[in-house]
Amino acid sequence: MKVKFVIRALATRKQSIWIVGDCPQLGNWKFSNRIPLHSDGSGDGIWWCLVSSETGKTVHYRYLMCEELDGDKSVSVLRAWESGIEPRVFHPPDGPGILEVTQDDGTLNFDVAVSQGTMLPCIPAT
Repeated sequence: MKVKFVIRALATRKQSIWIVGDCPQLGNWKFSNRIPLHSDGSGDGIWWCLVSSETGKTVHYRYLMCEELDGDKSVSVLRAWESGIEPRVFHPPDGPGILEVTQDDGTLNFDVAVSQGTMLPCIPAT
């Protein structure tokens, strides 16, 4: 089964949204294995990714915001990550014949979330 994770989040041209979670398909909570979300670049703030999921297995996950360094898309640093709240949870439906499910996580405003303490800003070491 495929799961399409969708979130609305505003990001600058150098920023990107990622997801990490407690299963191999979402990186087993390892930052280095995080999964990028895609944006169509239209400015609507919709980010998404499509991953495989085991039917009936609950998945825990969080969203991250990264920023590329010096215009190099291959080098990015973590700018903010969801914390201060329980991880998000996805309960895949159980049953045969389910091909794709969309998990719409609404809107995530990184600035508001940081000020409320549900996201932690990450400041790189100098």
